[in-house]
Amino acid sequence: MHLNKVSLIGILADDPVRELRPKKTLRTRFHLVVNHVWIDAKTRQRQQSLDRFAVEAYGKLAEILAAYVRKGSKVYVEGRLRTGGPAGTRIFADQVIMLGHHAPEGG
Repeated sequence: MHLNKVSLIGILADDPVRELRPKKTLRTRFHLVVNHVWIDAKTRQRQQSLDRFAVEAYGKLAEILAAYVRKGSKVYVEGRLRTGGPAGTRIFADQVIMLGHHAPEGG
């Protein structure tokens, strides 16, 4: 058996980009920033690192994300990791849960 599953909670680093792909498939892309905090064992100082992940969603999920999330929105992303290719490492989202809602412009 094989498993490729990624779960992340983070903040959108930018506004989602909505694109109509060949065969009229909708794709929404954004970058998710995930914070990692720990205490250094030697110095006892609080340390922090940020990881940035490219996320893609397709179809109905892509429509919802383009309409309801913006830069700064906090979300839970569940999907699969894809490495290699010209776009590099990406996460293909199967599920996104909005944890901090930002109303769309004009809404």
